[in-house]
Amino acid sequence: MLSHSDTSNERYSLVDKSETDIEENDLDIHDSSAAANNSTTSTQNNKLLIAIITTITAGFVAIGALLLVLAAFSAHQVSVPSAPSSSLYSNSTQYGGYGIEESSSADILSSNHNVDNFTQANEDGVIYEKTGVSAIVNEQISSNHNFPEANEEDVIYEKTAASAIVNDEYKLIYFHIGKIASTEFKRFMKRMNNDPTWCANDEFLVHRIGSNGLKYLAYDYSLKEVEHMMTSDEWTKAIFVRDPKPRLLSGFLDKAVQHKKKFEKGYCQSWKHKKDADDAQYCYDHRKDFSFFLHDITKLNPDDLHFRPVDSFVDKKWWPYINFIGYMDSLSADSKQLFKNIKSIVDDSSAWDRAGRTDWSPKSGCDNDDNEEFLQERDSHHKTGAREHMQQYYTDELEKFVETNWASDYENEFINFPEIKLFHHDDEGGNENDRKLVDDGRDWWSI
Repeated sequence: MLSHSDTSNERYSLVDKSETDIEENDLDIHDSSAAANNSTTSTQNNKLLIAIITTITAGFVAIGALLLVLAAFSAHQVSVPSAPSSSLYSNSTQYGGYGIEESSSADILSSNHNVDNFTQANEDGVIYEKTGVSAIVNEQISSNHNFPEANEEDVIYEKTAASAIVNDEYKLIYFHIGKIASTEFKRFMKRMNNDPTWCANDEFLVHRIGSNGLKYLAYDYSLKEVEHMMTSDEWTKAIFVRDPKPRLLSGFLDKAVQHKKKFEKGYCQSWKHKKDADDAQYCYDHRKDFSFFLHDITKLNPDDLHFRPVDSFVDKKWWPYINFIGYMDSLSADSKQLFKNIKSIVDDSSAWDRAGRTDWSPKSGCDNDDNEEFLQERDSHHKTGAREHMQQYYTDELEKFVETNWASDYENEFINFPEIKLFHHDDEGGNENDRKLVDDGRDWWSI
């Protein structure tokens, strides 16, 4: 681009030096006007150039800021702190009722159940602010996509009486199964909560959801919370199992034989409705018929907590996350092992020391002071004496019926029942007189 002086000289060179003074005067005026116009144009061009440069610079600044924000967000997503470990629990914070503030295991949590926020320290001592259970839940899900997803359709999330019982203080999820000491375990968990009605025989106070003071997985937790609790190593997911053969016989002797009125008002009326029968007399007449009980009552009530397969209480995708399985034939020892090994995040006491060590004599009241341990003495109304009735009630056909219709319990890869073969034959084609009850001395029938 030419400068203003270069332009003027060029214009002067085009003028004939012999022109008159008037012509020279006119030329001077013309040159002055041209110079002024060129100056204005140059100024406008400069302003435009500055505006363009300013705009471009602002754009680069904005892009840089955006990149910084994206980088910070990415760093946050990658640097997810680990889930809290029990050694990190300390004062005044909450996770599922309790939480983390410092990384000192010597400090003890206060039992403030109304705190919603907590902080978490990772292994480097860096403190992360969080709000409620969902904070950890969301981070765990974002950092590991291999966990099963909890859904409304999951069996463990069905809002029924079968919903698992939860204790936040001990991080315990207990899947209770009918005819596997479920009443006693519910009392135990009430006592873990320091509930003064823990020893009540009132079914309303023991079993009724919303009235027994217990928390339930399907009723009290969101899907994301359930997903975290079920997959976290911090939580104990416990279930006690029982071979279907003694479990069903125990259910029959308890529900049908020993409780005539309840059976006739409940199961027989249901049988009449489902069979579209004129009356329930046939059911009344066959109340003590074990074959009728198995073929009719259990099959017409597939969701009954006392009869449905143990395998059906937990979805297939969640069974690998059950980290404690106890067995009926070693119930006392297994339950003691479970409760001795889970510790309070409030005072570090074991569940056994708080609720299981003493005062379980069924002859005493809630204010008793005895040395009976949990399950050392069974409630008399649960002692069905099933062993002595085995030959009276079971047949080869009924044994095969149970093995076929409760096959999922036997096929569950996580359950290893001690083999129970009720009958064997002296020869391959044995008859009724050849059948002998197998008795290996184990206590299958205590509850």
